[in-house]
Amino acid sequence: MRSKLTQNLTFLILTLFLSVSIISCKNEEKSEIQDEQVVNANPNDSLFFKISLAQWSLSKPIMEGKIDPMDFAQKANELGFTGIEYVSQLYSRQLEEGGNTPEAMQKLLDSLKSKSEQYNVENVLIMVDGEGDLASPEEEKRNQAVENHKKWVDAAEFLGAHAIRVNLFGTNDPEEWKTAATDGLQKLSDYAAQKNINVLVENHGYLSSNAKLLTEVMESVDRKNA
Repeated sequence: MRSKLTQNLTFLILTLFLSVSIISCKNEEKSEIQDEQVVNANPNDSLFFKISLAQWSLSKPIMEGKIDPMDFAQKANELGFTGIEYVSQLYSRQLEEGGNTPEAMQKLLDSLKSKSEQYNVENVLIMVDGEGDLASPEEEKRNQAVENHKKWVDAAEFLGAHAIRVNLFGTNDPEEWKTAATDGLQKLSDYAAQKNINVLVENHGYLSSNAKLLTEVMESVDRKNA
């Protein structure tokens, strides 16, 4: 009796072991298939929208010299993206080598446009940093920041992009900030409207990350392209 019970238990254990093994193998096989699908997936397959690549995603290897920012369009194309979003500060070296002149900017833009056409990617927007505080409480500094941003509006128009992205920094006093940010953004947006360019504000820290305050500023600016 005990021997028969032992045999039954042994059979049951073996059956369970085999069942678990089969399930495990099937799961591993399924996982391998899914992994292969992920590796071979095109990010734009079966989507009702297109995907663009923000250059800041590659900022670390660019800053480390592992990727040339001039190869951004090629890299995006290789990764399966159909659009690209430039970061102005990642081209500081190219502009500085040309003396930060209008000619240096045009040379840069000619090359970027040529590359985007060569690799069939759309120029979507330019993220602008380091061009002064559009929300500075000091009118002279604020106006200079507006002037500094205008060249990137022109650049976006030349590249066929639809917008530039800006920051609204300058003061941490809420009331001062709302007044200054409204003025700076109105002036820049009025210029950008002439070029058919949108001005997008990023909730990028400080008071610009306060949704209520930023909403009040955008309502005060009251520009269709802002």
